[in-house]
Amino acid sequence: MCKLIIGIKSEGKNQKFEDIFIAQRQSLFSENDGIGALVITHDGQIKTKRQVTGYKEVFNWALEQAPEAKLLSIHTRTGTSGSRDITNVHFFENDGHYFAHNGFVLKYGAWNNRIGFGSYTNN
Repeated sequence: MCKLIIGIKSEGKNQKFEDIFIAQRQSLFSENDGIGALVITHDGQIKTKRQVTGYKEVFNWALEQAPEAKLLSIHTRTGTSGSRDITNVHFFENDGHYFAHNGFVLKYGAWNNRIGFGSYTNN
């Protein structure tokens, strides 16, 4: 099972936006196998941070980015398949494309090879 929260906002600080993420903290932290955050700033910068442990560090990093964020997303994972290491912690990036999912992606290996995603990198 995974948990994913995505927020999109207009420019500037918005405490309600940040409070919604803070309210989800306990639920997000209930997953055991990794946390990833993705931020897209209003000037188009894309930033990610992922860890297998260190949930508080990634979560706090994401909140620090919130004032400049146009999009903020946090994904936590409890693995139901695949390895329980950084290679399976979302968000995945390849050639400027970012990806996260909840649930299974069937026949992922074949699909991965077909679209050329190869191995993932951690920004």
